[in-house]
Amino acid sequence: MIEKLRIVAYDVWGDRRGVVPAVSEISVVQPLNGIPTGDLVVAAQGINAGLLALPCEVGVEAWDGAAWVEYPGMRFLILGSDAKLEDGSVLSLKMTGIAAALDWATVWEETPGDADCKRIFPAQPPGQILHALLAAAQTRRDVTGLAWFPTLTWNFSGRHDSVGQAWPRNARCTFNRSDTLGKVVEWLAEKGAIDWRMNRRRLEVYVAGTRMARRRDDIRLRKAFSTSLPVSESWQEITTVARFAGDEGFLVEQASPEAVRSLGRVERWSEQGNVKLKQTARLYLDALLKPGARPAVEYRREWAAGAHVSQPYPWQDYNLGDWVPIDPYKDDIELRVVEIQLKQDAQGQITGAEVLGTRIQSLVEKLARRTTDLSSGQMGGENGKPASIEQREGDPLTSIPTGLVVTVTQTEGHRGAGQASWQPCEGAVEYELQTYDDGRWGTLRITQDTGVEFPTRNSGEVTVRVRGLDQQGRGGGWCPPVTVKVDTSEVIIPRPTRLTLDSRLGIITTEWDGRALSPDGYPCGLPWNVDRLEIAATTSSASPAYSTPISKTQLRRGGVAPLGGLQAGTQVWVWSRIVDRNGKPGAWQQSTPSSILVRRVEASDLDANNISANTAVMGILTAGIAKILQLEAGEISGVVAQFVKAIIKQLDVEDANIDKLFAMLFEAHKITADMLSVAYAEIDTLRVGGYKIDPEALRNMGTINNPVDYGSTSMDGNSFNVGSSRLTSDELNVGSSRLTSDELNVGAVKINSWGNGWIPRCDAERFATEMLSLGEQNGNSISGRYSISYDGWQGVYCNTTFKAGGLASESTIYASGAVMASDFVKNSSRASKYDPEPVRDLTAIMRVEPVAYRPQALMDRWRQQFGEAGPSRPVKPLPERQAGWVAEDLEAAGLGIFVKHGEDGEILGVEYDAIPVALWQVLRKQQAQIEALEQRLAAAESGVRS
Repeated sequence: MIEKLRIVAYDVWGDRRGVVPAVSEISVVQPLNGIPTGDLVVAAQGINAGLLALPCEVGVEAWDGAAWVEYPGMRFLILGSDAKLEDGSVLSLKMTGIAAALDWATVWEETPGDADCKRIFPAQPPGQILHALLAAAQTRRDVTGLAWFPTLTWNFSGRHDSVGQAWPRNARCTFNRSDTLGKVVEWLAEKGAIDWRMNRRRLEVYVAGTRMARRRDDIRLRKAFSTSLPVSESWQEITTVARFAGDEGFLVEQASPEAVRSLGRVERWSEQGNVKLKQTARLYLDALLKPGARPAVEYRREWAAGAHVSQPYPWQDYNLGDWVPIDPYKDDIELRVVEIQLKQDAQGQITGAEVLGTRIQSLVEKLARRTTDLSSGQMGGENGKPASIEQREGDPLTSIPTGLVVTVTQTEGHRGAGQASWQPCEGAVEYELQTYDDGRWGTLRITQDTGVEFPTRNSGEVTVRVRGLDQQGRGGGWCPPVTVKVDTSEVIIPRPTRLTLDSRLGIITTEWDGRALSPDGYPCGLPWNVDRLEIAATTSSASPAYSTPISKTQLRRGGVAPLGGLQAGTQVWVWSRIVDRNGKPGAWQQSTPSSILVRRVEASDLDANNISANTAVMGILTAGIAKILQLEAGEISGVVAQFVKAIIKQLDVEDANIDKLFAMLFEAHKITADMLSVAYAEIDTLRVGGYKIDPEALRNMGTINNPVDYGSTSMDGNSFNVGSSRLTSDELNVGSSRLTSDELNVGAVKINSWGNGWIPRCDAERFATEMLSLGEQNGNSISGRYSISYDGWQGVYCNTTFKAGGLASESTIYASGAVMASDFVKNSSRASKYDPEPVRDLTAIMRVEPVAYRPQALMDRWRQQFGEAGPSRPVKPLPERQAGWVAEDLEAAGLGIFVKHGEDGEILGVEYDAIPVALWQVLRKQQAQIEALEQRLAAAESGVRS
């Protein structure tokens, strides 16, 4: 559970400054393969608010119940603030993910000798491309000696991603020198080559569709776990037929039979230059027609922390990119987390939301990757091996082309679209491209370009070679051929990591760490299409047959699985394999050790009514004494049960000692302190007799070990004594809540039968009464000299003249009558003024018209005294009018400096004592104008005289 959030400040690229409790509100938005953003609200004078001095680096940490954790994508830069000059107590800060610094470095250098000044990466893995650009950016220096992002690290290489999985494809990329490294990362992600995120100051990059596209069958985003689960549908992009316009009048039309028919015929167009093949055109049309076949659906799940005990939470139960099951809605039963939102309000309440994507959206993204920048040669090479064919023909009249990259992708049915690109060679004016088919070479295209598109089959392999042609049409040497597989978007099923084995009580216990092996044998994360792990046991060292059926022993993720039904004393070999979502199994993997002896139930394991086991899985367990490390049981009954961890549907024992209990049903007639022995108990909700007990109500209650002294208490028929307070009463009724007494004494407070009371001294933060009299006690009453009374309609009034030698108040003093003072002074010394600065132009006051008005307070009193004027009563003189300005008019004219505001920003009135400052500016301006006119007049007069 995410219980609360906090902000930790850092120097940019430097050391930790400290925790900032002054932050009152936190909000964060994390998009998949994007830069997170966030907002902070900070009390400017709060604790450690100064640690957020700009520029600043901050980490958002979450308390998970055990420790403060900074999850991936929660490191930010603060480069700007927003504050109101009239109220500087609150600051609003904008946060940008630390990945924004990737846009502060560029490709910078071109490939030597490139005529277009481009940086070219011919057929390299994405990790190698990024590693080269990042390392070069960090080492660059100039006369300032400044370095870009000096503390940035990354944990991938040219061979493996951030979890050790080998890169499955190469990519041919061409970048401008001015392209930022952020654009390079974004381009590789859009092409489906990588998924990426920042983890603190470390850049993590994964093979697309693997670590950041896991299938989480162990959780479900149910409606019961959500405060809201809105689903938005849009029919605006429905398409039933589309046309593609390519190069030189090239046109392809394609209909969508599976599109909805309710709107009739809906036409769309797609256009892309330099396309001349139908196979390529249909890729673009698929990208347009498939999402338009059905209404667009957007899912959003909103939740509040702590609303449900079984509620899943981001980063703890699922991450960005994960596929998670949902309550079925139409055809969708599984969605991908494409954005995570998190917020902590001023009261500390944690709320969040996720934006969820559908399978059709994932398909559209895949199609977009195949159609974007086809001419770039992205995903070329495929790590293919050259074919064993002749590589050169004739004498080399031109140099040999280099950097040949080939890409072949599926479209529909038996169609495929291929693309080849290469580096220009010296002496060539044209290029000949050939493919190898049916044991011989055939010319595919002669072109002046260094890249072509061509049709091909939809499966198998494609082998291509290219050579240059001079001005006489003579060919040079052939480049080494390149063989690639048709991209079907399938992932080769890897072998799992080895199981570890143990045997006891006639059962073999297997444990899997939930990972797979990369092609070079290193442990890595699971591919996105993994469904389950199957486990089999054989009595020989030969691996099971490929078609061996496995019905029960399976794992959906890393964990422990028992193998039962084996004959004790038998040596068995244990195997495991991964099965994808289509039911296709991979190769068998041996365990560690490869074989194990099935141990019998021995005397040390079973002794009369005492059972001790590391793991017990059973439907019903009945025992006198059970000591088990981990138990999963439908029902358990016994005298004594001791568990480290128990998952029980129904528990019925007289004495239970459990470190951790997960119970579906827990019933007890009575639980007393002598039955419950714990060192520490933490209860979120306590209910007694069906009523919820607020933890705040128990804060000052005593316990047996920590008693609270309430003083001496005694009660008889005539009196009730509690400590120093005494209650004497002739009648005390509790039920109808009636108390009659001639005298009530509570400490030094006395209240008589008329309801009058007096207090010799009152020390209290708050005192409430309808009338307060100041005077002397006279028997059973007060001889008042001064009194203050409260009237709900008129407010609070004092019935005597108020005189004071010194009057101090930190709040506003209201008076409906005149406030007279022989010497009223507002403090205006230099010591009372903080940070003085010149006053801006306030002469706009000349454009604000004053008004003559009757004060609202006087009108209210007039109506209370005389009522509304009418024909049956004479009209009484209304209160006299007063002259002044309307505060709202002054603020609208940009003169808010003369307006008094409340704590919430509401307008209270006009600061009339400051108005002379504006009038002084007007007078000074007029004085300057008069002096200028006098000078002009004097000059004119002197000219007349001369």
